[in-house]
Amino acid sequence: MKTFSFVGGRVVPGIETKNDARFGPIVFLGEEGRGRQFEKIGLDRHDPADVIEGRVLECVPKTIPIASPRPGGPDKFPVLGKSGGKPDDQRILVRVNTCGCYTKNTSGSWRVIRGDPLVLVKGYGAEGLAGRCGSWDDGLIVMSPGDILHVKRHGGYKTPPHALVCGPNGLEAVDWADYEQLSQVEGAANTAEAI
Repeated sequence: MKTFSFVGGRVVPGIETKNDARFGPIVFLGEEGRGRQFEKIGLDRHDPADVIEGRVLECVPKTIPIASPRPGGPDKFPVLGKSGGKPDDQRILVRVNTCGCYTKNTSGSWRVIRGDPLVLVKGYGAEGLAGRCGSWDDGLIVMSPGDILHVKRHGGYKTPPHALVCGPNGLEAVDWADYEQLSQVEGAANTAEAI
């Protein structure tokens, strides 16, 4: 499965990793601290995804059971394994980071417009001591061709929203205003064909 990241209002190939002293290359989501949620996604120990120049470009997301889960906590954790899925599988793994710029009382998030994307894991970051001045989501999502997300980065009017469109060739970020215009044109064309 190919991987992409939506960071800073644009799509880039791959998902960035950072080195962890204990686990090696890790995908970090969100932030540590009060009013925040920090997630680490490691590589599969037995069949790890390839890391090329600090990025995972292809992988298969897997879940590993936790031997002694905390009460009320998850009983599985996600890892990234080497690609080896079905060759005709057109799904992609996308890191959607809605961090924009500090603007008090704004939040960054995404919502599904079309399709059925699967959120594998999500962390979040925030502004202020307890995260009360603003927040932003950061997650890994499996998308299929035809899936569309509305993504709003935190920052209010300074960060215009986008439509993340999964197509047969990968992922594309379109300004939300342009996406709405295209949708209206397509809707009008479909109405004209029906008449």
